[in-house]
Amino acid sequence: MFHFLKDKEKDKDVSKKEKKEKKKERMSAAELKSLEEMRLRRGFFNLNRSSKRESKNKLEISNPIPIKVASSSDLNLTDIDSDSVSNRGSIILDSGQLSTASSSDDLKGEDGVFKVSVLQRAAKFGSLAKQNSQVAQMVKRFSFSQKSKDDSPSEPSTPSEHSAAPSPQVEVRTFESQVVKQNLPDLHTKAVSQMVPDVKIPEIVSKTFSADLRLPPLVPPQPPEPRELELQRRTTGDFGFSLRRTTMLDRGADGQVYRRVVHFAEPGAGTKDLALGLVPGDRLVEINGKNVENKTRDEIVEMIRQSGDTVRLKVQPILELSELSHRWLRSSAGLRKESFDVKTEEQIAAEQAWYETDKVWLVHKDGFSLASQLKADNESLPEGKVKIKLDSNGTILDVDEEDVEKANPPSFDRSEDLASLLYLNESSVLHTLRQRYGGNLIHTFAGPNMVVINPLSSPSMYSEKVMHMFKGCRKEDSSPHIYSVAQTAYRNMLMNRQDQSIVLLGSSGSGKTTNSQHLVQYLVTIAGNTSKIFSVEKWQAAYTILEAFGNSTTCMNGNATRFSQIISLDFDQAGQVASASVQTMLLEKVRVIRRPENEATFNVFYYLLAATDNALRTELHFNHLAENNVFGIAPLSKPEEKQKAAQQFGKLQAAMKVLGISADEQKAFWLILGAICHLGAAGATKAGRKQFARHEWAQKAAYLLGCSLEELSSSIFKHQPKSGMQRSTSFRKGPDEFGQGDSSGPKISALECLEGMASALYAELFTLLISLINRCLKSSQHSFYSIMIVDTPGYQNPKLANQGRGATFEDLSHNYAQERLQSLFHERTFVQELDSYKEVVLHGITVLPRGRLKTGKMFRYSW
Repeated sequence: MFHFLKDKEKDKDVSKKEKKEKKKERMSAAELKSLEEMRLRRGFFNLNRSSKRESKNKLEISNPIPIKVASSSDLNLTDIDSDSVSNRGSIILDSGQLSTASSSDDLKGEDGVFKVSVLQRAAKFGSLAKQNSQVAQMVKRFSFSQKSKDDSPSEPSTPSEHSAAPSPQVEVRTFESQVVKQNLPDLHTKAVSQMVPDVKIPEIVSKTFSADLRLPPLVPPQPPEPRELELQRRTTGDFGFSLRRTTMLDRGADGQVYRRVVHFAEPGAGTKDLALGLVPGDRLVEINGKNVENKTRDEIVEMIRQSGDTVRLKVQPILELSELSHRWLRSSAGLRKESFDVKTEEQIAAEQAWYETDKVWLVHKDGFSLASQLKADNESLPEGKVKIKLDSNGTILDVDEEDVEKANPPSFDRSEDLASLLYLNESSVLHTLRQRYGGNLIHTFAGPNMVVINPLSSPSMYSEKVMHMFKGCRKEDSSPHIYSVAQTAYRNMLMNRQDQSIVLLGSSGSGKTTNSQHLVQYLVTIAGNTSKIFSVEKWQAAYTILEAFGNSTTCMNGNATRFSQIISLDFDQAGQVASASVQTMLLEKVRVIRRPENEATFNVFYYLLAATDNALRTELHFNHLAENNVFGIAPLSKPEEKQKAAQQFGKLQAAMKVLGISADEQKAFWLILGAICHLGAAGATKAGRKQFARHEWAQKAAYLLGCSLEELSSSIFKHQPKSGMQRSTSFRKGPDEFGQGDSSGPKISALECLEGMASALYAELFTLLISLINRCLKSSQHSFYSIMIVDTPGYQNPKLANQGRGATFEDLSHNYAQERLQSLFHERTFVQELDSYKEVVLHGITVLPRGRLKTGKMFRYSW
């Protein structure tokens, strides 16, 4: 997994570098300037806000804005501790090359000193760099191909298969702090400092100003205009629409959030009902001129029945679906997006006045504030200084040029696509996302990607009727929605005849798995299938099972997914779903035996312990449970939690039945899970002969596993390698337990033998579970194309949850997988776009002033 350049490879790299320099020398000054401007345009953020005069030859920027599923807490613009910089990789633009940390081609610096990645440094203290580890398999699976530098000598270097996303300067600081905390020998610290060159770490904005700085206020969106419709009674006796009742969160005039009951008047199931003028998400306001917002469903139904041959409805779209409703009504009238996005004269005049005031964002420690940049007067300002006036209180400040960013006109406050912003910078992007979220608009396009901010509650914007509004639409004709992503992938698959992939990125608890469910449900509903092998009901059952066996409570998420999965939907030539499969990896099996403080084991154990089936409890010997369990597996204590867990166990059994898992197969799962619980109750001796500490509980485990106590004890304690095993570093071990000089490593204790058996049993059980799920979803029907959805555990930093511990090895594995996917995102979104702009041939069209077109020539542009 880790290797260094050989001598002949070094010579080859030198020749490649010379070719790059020659190619760069052939470019004119205008071309070089245009290329640099394009790179600055594509790099969203500039975290290092040091003086521009000091950084003319070297510009440090952070990773571009992650196009990911974000949680609502991600928008809190508060101070970020310096240690959290390690979770945000950086990219360095130097001498026209874009490079990320620790690719194998960049391991050796100009002075001959090897650079090392965080994984290589950590490998010096443990077994992190094993060739056949799950992390290596994960990296191999998701690594992207890298173009040869000989083919494109001028293109920026891209992350290789062996690269880690965080930059070397961030990694060195973080690792050295860990060395100090663990009081390791100074020899290791010196070795790290000698191996890594001195580099400048990007700084988080920490400037403060002597003024009352406030975030821009959340401007409430204008409510959608109500529509009045007159519907005729049909021959069937109804009016062709259906009522749907739901509960939504709303914010009152005092700012308090409260729940209210809302009734929707939506078109019926028939396709002809779309002509009624109703759109999914239309809130019913009036019937025949009478307000019904505070009436019950029965009262509303009675009012409709008492109507004559016609009924007059007044409806209003909810904020979550206001954009979709507006777009749908205009498109149904035959208007394209360009025709109804034309600005009025008032809007043009307002924007012109905005430009004349020269509005900017003042970036500071607590966020950004709106200000006006004043024109230079008679008094001269020092070089690099500008004078601004805060809009909130009129305070005039002299600040550095690097502390201000251009602000967009108010018409861009709720822009549907971040790429359409006139000024693309960090403050403008966050301001747009913040304003949209304040208007219950949680989806935002970001070029070919999408940002989804996890809402506080489940909005009423996911339904089968809403799905059909996106069916057959192009991306440019649809509003931001998770269904739009699925429709774009499905349309591209059919049009280009190529496989498609959707990758969800974000922190833990940001809603990635929930959005993956919406993606699958949309594809299955819209594409359909002839053989009924895969349906929405089956997928919901599979999700229920995976959630029980693979999710648990962590410090950052109450129901976190602790394994990575790839959901593959295979389509036939007609575009219908032919089969499906689920592939999993990086299961956090160690969570069965031990876990960080205040975190739980997998959900299925609590479901099983709360089961109300007396016969099953008797068979599993759960009527009397041990008081102590070395694995920490214990039933829930609160009555309401027990009741909920018992209900979840019933849903789990029903889901297994839907997927064709027989009663005997289900019983096998419960027996193995019960055996793991009893193994934790049995424990193991701490000294002397390796054996169980409490044989009565070990006897119960042996009975459930179908073997004798002697066979179970022999399998756990006796069949171990004589030389012992090399122990890897972890948060569970102290610094005195490694670096002893013994090549064979310390001998395995009896408890570790027991833990190994329990975790391996659960891993095999999980593998069997995936096989049974795929058995139900597979089909013998031939498939032509596939859409894969990648869902991995999100970033998890215990410090963000006020935990006093470090991250576990499992957290490192999941975070590293996210970093590699972030590198893939950066490669596909920015690097490849830059490559396409380097040399573009435009055939026969040049845009001239006043909209005139000139044709007949070929123009060649190089950046």
